[in-house]
Amino acid sequence: KPLAPEALDPTFWVNAGAVAITTLAGSELILRAGESPFLQSVLPFLKGMTLMAWGFAAWWVVMLFILGFWRHAARRFPFVYTPGYWSMVFPMGMFTACTIMCSKALGVASLMAVPRVFIYVSVLSWLPARYFGVLMGWDDPVVGGRTMMLAGVFMVVTYTMNALAPKLAGKFAIATTIIKLIPLLLMAVVG
Repeated sequence: KPLAPEALDPTFWVNAGAVAITTLAGSELILRAGESPFLQSVLPFLKGMTLMAWGFAAWWVVMLFILGFWRHAARRFPFVYTPGYWSMVFPMGMFTACTIMCSKALGVASLMAVPRVFIYVSVLSWLPARYFGVLMGWDDPVVGGRTMMLAGVFMVVTYTMNALAPKLAGKFAIATTIIKLIPLLLMAVVG
């Protein structure tokens, strides 16, 4: 069955975030290997697995950007905001952070080219949360506790909505139709 544009959900980005967390954890272990004889004994394996995890994370990111371009530019799928796009924020930031740590842990300076560009993508994805904080008049709209909490709430709500969407779609459509009919009925009765 061919891939349909509507099947590409922004929550696929969570996969990139999971592998980025693995890369970050491996990088931290490599940097602390001198503190543990066990880590010293498995250091070559740890370096290989960390680099492999970073490769998988990079593969996910590149593939998702290409598929996003295909979805919206090539297939002309409408680009409208949905809360599902919040599931892209954390993975982009995590990929940036894991690449910085992987570069330090493995001593591969050329990897730093990725976060130098990708940090801007991450910041651009965070701007809606900041904007919401400013609109609400919060005194800490950039990285304060409420903004971080809001981003977390957005991600949980987005995941829940995506998980329940197939079950609730019909009920939501019926409810909105009924809500739209109420003013029409009132206008017909009241005049």
